[in-house]
Amino acid sequence: LWVAPPGWPCVAALAGFGLAPARLVCVSPERAADAAWAAEQALRAGSFAAVLWWQQGPATTTTLRRLHLAAQAGATPLMALRPPADRALSS
Repeated sequence: LWVAPPGWPCVAALAGFGLAPARLVCVSPERAADAAWAAEQALRAGSFAAVLWWQQGPATTTTLRRLHLAAQAGATPLMALRPPADRALSS
């Protein structure tokens, strides 16, 4: 699952890496809070091989902790892709 990607993926490139494009799900919520919620629900469900979440704006430590706990509960890896400005902040 891709949550709030900055652009749409190149399906041909993903297929070249051996990923089945038919198994890719992308969601682009308008609000950052909705994107975090979508990622959390997907992580808890444990139905995806992985969740990639592009952070839109600043994320609170509460949001990051909720996503961490959801990833543990659903045994699903989360890749939180954060802006370069947040490099020094823990996640």
